[in-house]
Order: sequence, then structure tokens, then C-alpha cells
Amino acid sequence: MIIVTGTLTASSEIYDEFLAALKAGIPHALAEEGCIFYKVAAEDAEAGKILICEGWKDEAALAQHLNEPVVAEIIANYGGKHEMDVKIYEVSGVKDIGL
Repeated sequence: MIIVTGTLTASSEIYDEFLAALKAGIPHALAEEGCIFYKVAAEDAEAGKILICEGWKDEAALAQHLNEPVVAEIIANYGGKHEMDVKIYEVSGVKDIGL
């Protein structure tokens, strides 16, 4: 399993539009084979921070996602216009929290 998580930071000029574009991509991502979960949320609008958290079956599923037209459109419109602090984590096991 692959987890992708971190923050994107956008200027106030594009923040709302960028967040909306990312959220519009959620249904597309969730419909992709290998997508376990896909979340986008406003973390701190004043600071321009957007939280992303994605789960993928494997690296191949993530690679396919990154080649989807909806992702290419977001990159074409917003690439280079925001900062990214996003990491990919390889998970070797998953269990319930048990609370």
C-alpha cells in the first residue's frame, strides 16, 4: 500500500480556485482502480495550505493516477504556482486502531 500525504501551499490569488480544482478531481480518483482513499481539505486558508491524503494499492496504481487527464489538467493550470510538501510512504501492513 502507498500513502501520499502532505500540504500544498498556494497564494491567496489562486487558493480558492486551486482547492476547488483539487476537490473536483476526488470522484475521478476514487473511481480509479487501486484507489483506496483520496482526501483533499482546506487546512489553513489564511496561510494558503491544503491538505492531501491518498491511499493507493501499489506504486503502479499511483503511477496510473498521476497519468490521468484530470491530474494533467491540474498540473497544466497550477503547476509551478504553488509549493508542495508531499511525501510518499510505503506501508507494509495495516490494522484497525482498536479503540
